[in-house]
Amino acid sequence: MQSIFINPVTDKEIIEVSSHFKSGKVTGFDKVNMNLVKTSISAIAQPLSYLINLSISTRIVPDNIKLAKILPVYKNESHSSFTKYQPISILPAFSKFFEKVMFERLVNFLNKLKILYEHQYGQS
Repeated sequence: MQSIFINPVTDKEIIEVSSHFKSGKVTGFDKVNMNLVKTSISAIAQPLSYLINLSISTRIVPDNIKLAKILPVYKNESHSSFTKYQPISILPAFSKFFEKVMFERLVNFLNKLKILYEHQYGQS
């Protein structure tokens, strides 16, 4: 079943999306390094697009991509003060693909219907 605004993901789109991700050493709870994903993207684009399309059609998001590793990051001044740390979420590598694909489709839909104010914060 296809939604009104959610078109199927293609292998080519997965490869394009991967090119925008930063390569880094920090991994989520899945321990999958984005450098490895980007290096092997041509081999995994088809299975990944299949899984994302399956998720869209069944309307089920796998529980494992909803998990995040939360790390405290120092903001300023005293290292001893708990309030000087800000929590950041490190997501699993593959959840970023789901997020980016759905974000693009949602923004395109909202723009097509002219629902968002043109100066909406966070609009791409």
